Amino acid sequence: MFFYYYIVFFIVALYLFLTRNKVKNAKSIFLLTTFLLLIFISAIRADSVGGDLGHYLPHYKIFGEMQWSQLFAHRSKYGYTFATMCKIVYMINPSPQSFLIVTSCWSLIPIYFFIKKYSANPLMSIFIYITFGFYTNTFNSVRSSIALGIGVLLFDYVIERKLWKFLILFLLGVEIHYTFLLFGVIYPLYKKEITLKYILVSIGLCFAISQVASIWSNLYGMALAYDEGAYRNLSQSSGGYTLLALMVAITFFFFFVRKNFNNVTKMWMHCMVVACCVLCFATSLTLLTRVAMFFYIVIVVLFPEVYKSFANPYLLKFGKYAIFVMFFVYFSFFVMKPLKEYDGSNNQRTIPYKTFGSQYEI
Repeated sequence: MFFYYYIVFFIVALYLFLTRNKVKNAKSIFLLTTFLLLIFISAIRADSVGGDLGHYLPHYKIFGEMQWSQLFAHRSKYGYTFATMCKIVYMINPSPQSFLIVTSCWSLIPIYFFIKKYSANPLMSIFIYITFGFYTNTFNSVRSSIALGIGVLLFDYVIERKLWKFLILFLLGVEIHYTFLLFGVIYPLYKKEITLKYILVSIGLCFAISQVASIWSNLYGMALAYDEGAYRNLSQSSGGYTLLALMVAITFFFFFVRKNFNNVTKMWMHCMVVACCVLCFATSLTLLTRVAMFFYIVIVVLFPEVYKSFANPYLLKFGKYAIFVMFFVYFSFFVMKPLKEYDGSNNQRTIPYKTFGSQYEI
């Protein structure tokens, strides 16, 4: 568990060292160094670090050993794109580590470019990305993390209204993970202005519908059909209301603090509203929290954007430290919390951290 804290402390120390010593291009060096480190840590992890690797690594071998004709004869739930990637990587090197290297790059490199382009404070963005569990989620939810990486690349095409480029990349994301289909609502929704009525009606209506028992029954049946019971133990969400309440609070906080939205912050606000709507249904089916993550990933750039809008220098300083403390507390008590039902690991099964070929816990 403590290994992840060491990562956080090292990243903060690196940023302070580069900026206080006025190193040329300090922020660019910081971003690149940090993401190379994150990719490296992800790539060398043992196959026990990440709960869903128990599904992915056997299929990596299965796809790798298939003939090309077999690979495209029947579409599995993993999709043709993911299966093809597995086949190519396996042909180059059949080691499970090759799979982890490629998927780590595919998940994290888009996040690097996303933060580089849109973040007003790279340290804060990376701090949030790690402490809110986005980073360790890439260890666990491999395909959805790849789809999320595609999602952050799509924001440019939504803002710039490049429909065909959006559709091509969007369909790729859907082919990799069907749950990415909901991301398509962002393109038409972007035209709508951000108002208090829009936020209240959208979230309120979704919450009301989500509480209807018949809706829950349908969603549960869909989940069982999707993965033949893989999510059977996740059918009830003990923390779903907590995450929903947190995201709703963040959404309203951003709305009342920012008030005026440019083309970029308008995009982030739409994502937060959709995330809240999805999380309304995730109170019954935690599978949908992964879908909501496609949207609330924007908090890694939205918090720095709103924080810098504080005019009062004392409020600016207080706000910065408050954000860091808040996310560190969340990281400690939720993301890294050991659970009895997972034999002392967390809900992503990413603790303890081990490197491949090693039995020593870090």
